[in-house]
Amino acid sequence: MVPTAYVSHELMGRLRVRIPDRKGDDAYFAKAGKTLAQAKGVLAVEVNPVTASFLVLHESSTADLLAYAEEQGLFTVSPPTEERESLLELAASGVSRLDELIYRATDGHSSLHEVLFVSLVGLAGLQALRGQALGPSTALLSYAAGLLALYRPRALRAPRP
Repeated sequence: MVPTAYVSHELMGRLRVRIPDRKGDDAYFAKAGKTLAQAKGVLAVEVNPVTASFLVLHESSTADLLAYAEEQGLFTVSPPTEERESLLELAASGVSRLDELIYRATDGHSSLHEVLFVSLVGLAGLQALRGQALGPSTALLSYAAGLLALYRPRALRAPRP
């Protein structure tokens, strides 16, 4: 049986589709993500089985993408139930958009993590120069270390458009 999906949010060139019935189904999302990535005008597809969603970056119409998904038997679309994105999901979406903006503005040479890391190290140095080395300086360095721990080499990242 073809699962039912709903459009969670839509911006120009960006579409998030949720399929609550397939939540946690890694195999379904991997296969469906590859199929969806082959649609005309699709630049990238991110799948997240944990949140039961696809994020599609595209240059085509939403109607064409959804029609393609139905033709391929991936899902059918219906209006959403009362489920809404959580505050954390909204914040993560905003951070992803900012990361993408920085990535494109620097022609792929920087990401949000890199900008934040350099900024935090710089602020830590400024606080140290002001003589506040044991308070805010160490906190800023610990934040920078946390970001560094999250860093994934570009080779491990999903390809960007």
